[in-house]
Amino acid sequence: MKHNLLKVALLLLPMHLLGRCFEPNNTQLNVGPLFNFARYKLGCLPKIEGYLAGVHTDLIYGRPYCAPVSDWYGYLRFDGRWNAGYVCGKDDLKSQIKDYRPEAAIGYNYCICDETTFITPFVGLGFYYLSNELKPDIITYKYNNLYVPIGADFYWRAKEHFQVEVFAEYRIDVWTRLKLRTPCVPICDKIKLSRTNGVHVEVPMTWFIDKEWCWCSQDFGMQAKVVPFFDWNRFGYAKEGNSEGLCYNVPKLQRWYLGLHIDIGVNF
Repeated sequence: MKHNLLKVALLLLPMHLLGRCFEPNNTQLNVGPLFNFARYKLGCLPKIEGYLAGVHTDLIYGRPYCAPVSDWYGYLRFDGRWNAGYVCGKDDLKSQIKDYRPEAAIGYNYCICDETTFITPFVGLGFYYLSNELKPDIITYKYNNLYVPIGADFYWRAKEHFQVEVFAEYRIDVWTRLKLRTPCVPICDKIKLSRTNGVHVEVPMTWFIDKEWCWCSQDFGMQAKVVPFFDWNRFGYAKEGNSEGLCYNVPKLQRWYLGLHIDIGVNF
């Protein structure tokens, strides 16, 4: 008799899981590797290009997966990348790159189609640090940029366990300074640049893992994300003099990235 009851329970369990409404929690924490192709154009110098690797992590609140959800939305995110060797250009020109970008934003979720499609405008504050060490001239450009990101996140819940987004933002310059170092000529340590701006577009694709798979707690679920992205940034030019009256022209820098990051995370 006990064996028969056990068989019935095992048969009913999958039916219960399939019939249950799947609802991911409202807060996510994701982390994973980042990889992209990079191209830099500094004034009249040859283009420098190569591959960078790094890490992406984000903490997201208020994702509009299914009702009832919070109308408010917020995120903290960090992208860091570097190259193990060099990104290279013509005439033996090469560059060592370090790139970090923490960012925070708040927004509001608007349902536009039967709780399956949402749009979320947002505004925030971010900081961008880029170190570009040119060789063989041994000149290091260290950019520090404080900016305001404004944009929107468009969500489409394609299936019960799958969601597609289009995330786009424009970065408005608030404060930008450059530290320029060279062994040959003493130069101003903090140079004010003309207007800096940037654009970021990504298409996150998220697969949710049912909370029933997480036997440790019903308060946690899991997800996997594949996120192709494009990022463009331009730092303005400057003409500065140092304390000895020497002048140095700083050309504008344009750079773009094309790549993806792959994340594993929990929702709670």
